[in-house]
Amino acid sequence: MRIKIETKIGGMFLIFFIELIIFTYFVYVINERHDQDHLMLHKNAEKMQLVRSLQIGLAQVVMPANDFLIAGGSPDEPENFRILCGKIENLFKIISDIKFNNVDENQLIKHIEKEYLELKNTALQIFSLSDAIGNIEAGKLMEKMDTIADNAIRDAENFSRFVHSENLQIEAKSDMTKILFSLVILIGILVNIIFILGLWFFFKRTISSPIIHLKDTALEIAHGDREKRVDIKLKDEIGELGTVFNYMVDALKASEEDIRQDSQIQRILNKLLKISLENIPLEEVLKKALAYLTPWSKVMPKGGIFLVEDKPGVLVLKAQQGLSVEIQTICTSVPFGRCLCGKAALSGEIVFSDHIDERHENQYKGMMPHGHYCVPIISMDKKILGMINLYLDEGHQANDKEKEFLHAVANILAGIIERKKIEEYQKLLLKDLDDMNKIMVGRELKMIELKKEINRLNQQLGRQAPYKEEDKKNLGLL
Repeated sequence: MRIKIETKIGGMFLIFFIELIIFTYFVYVINERHDQDHLMLHKNAEKMQLVRSLQIGLAQVVMPANDFLIAGGSPDEPENFRILCGKIENLFKIISDIKFNNVDENQLIKHIEKEYLELKNTALQIFSLSDAIGNIEAGKLMEKMDTIADNAIRDAENFSRFVHSENLQIEAKSDMTKILFSLVILIGILVNIIFILGLWFFFKRTISSPIIHLKDTALEIAHGDREKRVDIKLKDEIGELGTVFNYMVDALKASEEDIRQDSQIQRILNKLLKISLENIPLEEVLKKALAYLTPWSKVMPKGGIFLVEDKPGVLVLKAQQGLSVEIQTICTSVPFGRCLCGKAALSGEIVFSDHIDERHENQYKGMMPHGHYCVPIISMDKKILGMINLYLDEGHQANDKEKEFLHAVANILAGIIERKKIEEYQKLLLKDLDDMNKIMVGRELKMIELKKEINRLNQQLGRQAPYKEEDKKNLGLL
């Protein structure tokens, strides 16, 4: 059960007052009289405070109407006036709830309220004028309103003097009571000494010592001991402070972990972007990508990457790390719609599982408990290029931040895969072009040799050579 500190202090003071009453019972009547005087002073102080607030409010309430008549004034002045009126009316309501022992006080307050209502109606007339600036009628209304406000403020000041006069009378009576009460103080000195000693012990045990413990713990945490926690067993605000302090340290530790995770994610993405620029085969790229992903603290050090190759609707395992022989055999090729990877490929969305469930169709005897992130690799034209399969500890809790990271990884791999496919296609085109060029060059060389042979035969027959000599080098064939 939570006990507030002020309740504990109040309890100690209650004990003190009980002891004091025992020793001062014979002056009970005097004490009662003192309390009555104090109560009257307190009520008069409340009245004085309320009347001062009323004076300030009456002085302020005319300002919006004055500003309304000034060129360039704010259009919000009627609303400001309404707010000020609300405050004044609230003050009148509070004052009306006070019981006045004096009839004159009651009548004076009612008179001030009547003057306020007249002032309010005058101000509303000013606000109702369509062209108030420079309007003679508005000026007259303003003078009237100022006069009413001055009268109301003056009446409030008279009320304050009236209350002040009452206070002087009460204080004079109170002085006499204090002289008698001083006898009680002398008798209670011994009780006060005992009470002070008890209060010192109380503050040391419930406030000073816990705060020192809190300070020492904070210093240890500041020096790097993030596992340190405060142990304050008090069931009060100090105890709650200890609980909140521990919560703050836990939150700080979690925040540092988030920063570490973000830094790790950024490093992984940078490495993936870097390998996208390397001139290495696609399978080597996928192996490197998987090697960068599996050290991610959110996953187990195992997984695989699938690609869709010549056979549409089938995922083919192209890179793996830490997978058992059974899984490599079962998951060599996975049709769309089968097991978690196939379902992710079919839906085009990340599939998450925190344990082996009925969706995990590719299983084998002795499979260890685990979960999965299956992330589809999707091209710009929304085609499934492949699948990233990562292993998770059983019971892992997925969150949007992890999925955003995996989407980013999949997008980077999608760009790499598409670029590699384009490069492969370009290589095939260049090879075909080179083969075609070689065929054409061979044919041209044969034609040149044939033409030379025909020229030689014609020369032997004494005829003119029908073909001009052609240099292979000039033809650009050698």
